[in-house]
Amino acid sequence: MSRAEIKLTDTTLLVGSNNSGKSSVLQAVHFATRAMYQASEANKLSTLSISEAEYIPSGDYKSLGFRSEWSNRRGDSESKVKFTFTQDDQEYTAAVVLRKARNEGISVEPSIPSALFDVFRNRTSMVSAYIPGLAGIPLAEEKLAKRVVFRKSASGDSNVVLRNVLYLISLDNEKEYELKKIMNKLFPNVTFNVKFRENDDYYIQASMGILGAHALKPLEQSGNGFLQVLQIFSYMVLFNPKIILIDEPESHLHPTLQTKLVNVLQKELRSRDCVALVATHSPYVARGAARNSNFIWLKDGSVVSASSSGEIRDALGWGVLDRAIILFTEDSKQNMLREIVDQNEYLSDRVAIYPYDGIDRLGNEGHIKAIQNALGKAHKVIVHRDRDCLTNEELKNWADPFVKSDISVWITAGSDVEAYFCQPRHISSVYGISIEVAKKIFMQVYSENEGELYRDFENKRSNINQKMYKKSRGSPSTDKLWESLPVLQKIKGKKALSLLRVALNQNGFDLHELRHPDPGCIRALSLLMKLKGLLGGGSLLPD
Repeated sequence: MSRAEIKLTDTTLLVGSNNSGKSSVLQAVHFATRAMYQASEANKLSTLSISEAEYIPSGDYKSLGFRSEWSNRRGDSESKVKFTFTQDDQEYTAAVVLRKARNEGISVEPSIPSALFDVFRNRTSMVSAYIPGLAGIPLAEEKLAKRVVFRKSASGDSNVVLRNVLYLISLDNEKEYELKKIMNKLFPNVTFNVKFRENDDYYIQASMGILGAHALKPLEQSGNGFLQVLQIFSYMVLFNPKIILIDEPESHLHPTLQTKLVNVLQKELRSRDCVALVATHSPYVARGAARNSNFIWLKDGSVVSASSSGEIRDALGWGVLDRAIILFTEDSKQNMLREIVDQNEYLSDRVAIYPYDGIDRLGNEGHIKAIQNALGKAHKVIVHRDRDCLTNEELKNWADPFVKSDISVWITAGSDVEAYFCQPRHISSVYGISIEVAKKIFMQVYSENEGELYRDFENKRSNINQKMYKKSRGSPSTDKLWESLPVLQKIKGKKALSLLRVALNQNGFDLHELRHPDPGCIRALSLLMKLKGLLGGGSLLPD
């Protein structure tokens, strides 16, 4: 048995990996509302034949049970969808139980309070509008009766009646103006025309184009992204649904339009008595959602976590949801850290990197725990910070609160992640030169620029002393640290990389990125070992 309880805000986004149950939730909601509408009575058990069903997710209806086929016995394998509405501080609940009928067909057992009759049994509107996504439209559409248009729209055959939907809208000047105004928020200056001459036409004529252009082109020549957006808002305008169900609206849309679509959608929802339930993989869709939008993370048909505070939105943006480990990093750019993790294929597919912009933004152990909890405690977490010219004692004082909260910590061996790409053995591997020659070039860079590198170190230590030793004034001597620390712990890897490129070029080497060594040259093995330990298995050796 699986149970998913979802609280709907004006926009609720369902996120999760493939086969997590996102589309199934949309289909279950729509199937339930159409079955409640088609039931012979609002509160009476009835049988719905497959041929009569306006919408059904699968022709093999017995397989619609969760992990087991539907039974025709009450209490055995069955599906139940419950809707709870709050109005004027009064709560109303409607529900439907769906199972296999004793003979062929679907047993529908609705329970609808009188206050919700007009919601679920209304003959002129639909409780839910289902937008499964368009992959084009047919070249022509015969004009259909209004009732047939409603039935086909409810069935999920959205692409075959889009012109009919637009034609019904065109019969109402206010609705047509409303739809064009919404579309222009996403596609400025784009217009469309729909017409049908009762005495002359077999097919509905529909076209679109730019305002002021000499000629419009047939609607079927429009891009799928435009058609998909047109479908979403035409359904909203014509059917006036309580719930609009949208499956992966990002399909066929540029990332900028994905973000803008959700923004426009939310504004329209707020002006109507309507909410949207959206299944998506797209971080761009997520970014367009208002901060109070509800994000539901699904896995195997169950809710892993629900949040309106932004953690799931941000996790989706960094590819966290389908990974086992979150590597929080102070670095705003993750490309070099990602390259280190990707040295091992086993880790690459299991580790998501969640970047911040500096150690102060990374936050403390409470912040990391809050994100872990908001994501349903489904991930192991590890925090990276750069050594940044700190002493071992200073680093221990920073790390202790994380360790006490059972949060793993990884600190670079050198001053930063870039330092791993400055090591002589790395340079040797990239350029195919001996380690001795690589060391010579590296030390040449260090000695020729020591004054500048020391000033950078001095400034860094000054900032550290101001933050860490305001009261005690017990900071270690900067000069003594400069003399005692290994070279790569006291110079910035970022700075050293740029200087090394110049020196290598002067020594007759082509300017490589210093990023792609021989597979046998493993960098930051300590990080790989920590990640492997969190996962509890897998080889660390390159394939």
